[in-house]
Amino acid sequence: ISNNQGHTFMAVSSQDIADGTHKQYHLVGTHMHDIDVTADHFAMLAAGMSVMIENSDAGHKHSVTLLCA
Repeated sequence: ISNNQGHTFMAVSSQDIADGTHKQYHLVGTHMHDIDVTADHFAMLAAGMSVMIENSDAGHKHSVTLLCA
Protein backbone atom coordinates (compact mmCIF):
# COMPACT_ATOMS: atom_id res chain seq x y z
CA ILE A 1 0.00 0.00 0.00
CA SER A 2 1.70 3.20 -1.12
CA ASN A 3 1.41 6.39 0.90
CA ASN A 4 0.18 4.21 3.73
CA GLN A 5 -1.49 6.09 6.56
CA GLY A 6 -2.16 3.32 9.03
CA HIS A 7 -4.02 1.05 6.63
CA THR A 8 -3.87 -2.69 7.20
CA PHE A 9 -3.22 -5.18 4.43
CA MET A 10 -6.06 -6.36 2.24
CA ALA A 11 -6.61 -10.10 1.77
CA VAL A 12 -8.19 -11.47 -1.38
CA SER A 13 -9.33 -15.06 -1.00
CA SER A 14 -8.47 -17.81 -3.47
CA GLN A 15 -12.22 -18.33 -3.89
CA ASP A 16 -12.64 -14.69 -5.01
CA ILE A 17 -9.86 -15.20 -7.57
CA ALA A 18 -11.48 -18.43 -8.81
CA ASP A 19 -14.90 -16.74 -9.05
CA GLY A 20 -13.32 -13.94 -11.09
CA THR A 21 -16.16 -11.45 -10.76
CA HIS A 22 -15.94 -7.79 -9.80
CA LYS A 23 -15.74 -7.25 -6.07
CA GLN A 24 -15.23 -4.26 -3.81
CA TYR A 25 -12.92 -4.50 -0.81
CA HIS A 26 -12.44 -2.01 1.99
CA LEU A 27 -8.99 -0.82 2.93
CA VAL A 28 -9.32 0.16 6.57
CA GLY A 29 -7.14 1.98 9.05
CA THR A 30 -7.37 5.54 10.28
CA HIS A 31 -9.94 6.03 7.50
CA MET A 32 -11.45 3.82 4.78
CA HIS A 33 -10.98 3.45 1.04
CA ASP A 34 -12.96 1.30 -1.36
CA ILE A 35 -10.81 -0.83 -3.67
CA ASP A 36 -12.52 -2.19 -6.79
CA VAL A 37 -11.05 -5.42 -8.12
CA THR A 38 -12.35 -6.19 -11.61
CA ALA A 39 -12.74 -9.47 -13.47
CA ASP A 40 -9.61 -8.55 -15.47
CA HIS A 41 -7.67 -8.03 -12.23
CA PHE A 42 -8.76 -11.47 -10.99
CA ALA A 43 -7.72 -13.05 -14.31
CA MET A 44 -4.26 -11.50 -13.95
CA LEU A 45 -3.97 -12.79 -10.37
CA ALA A 46 -5.07 -16.27 -11.49
CA ALA A 47 -2.31 -16.17 -14.13
CA GLY A 48 0.27 -15.46 -11.40
CA MET A 49 0.69 -11.77 -12.21
CA SER A 50 0.60 -8.92 -9.72
CA VAL A 51 -1.99 -6.16 -10.06
CA MET A 52 -1.64 -2.50 -9.05
CA ILE A 53 -4.86 -0.61 -8.42
CA GLU A 54 -4.83 3.12 -7.81
CA ASN A 55 -7.58 4.52 -5.67
CA SER A 56 -8.28 8.18 -4.97
CA ASP A 57 -11.35 8.38 -2.76
CA ALA A 58 -11.13 10.19 0.59
CA GLY A 59 -9.29 13.06 -1.11
CA HIS A 60 -5.94 11.32 -1.70
CA LYS A 61 -4.43 8.40 -3.58
CA HIS A 62 -3.10 5.03 -2.61
CA SER A 63 -1.69 2.41 -4.95
CA VAL A 64 -2.48 -1.08 -3.78
CA THR A 65 -0.46 -3.95 -5.23
CA LEU A 66 -2.12 -7.36 -5.11
CA LEU A 67 -0.24 -10.61 -5.59
CA CYS A 68 -0.79 -14.26 -4.82
CA ALA A 69 1.22 -15.42 -1.87
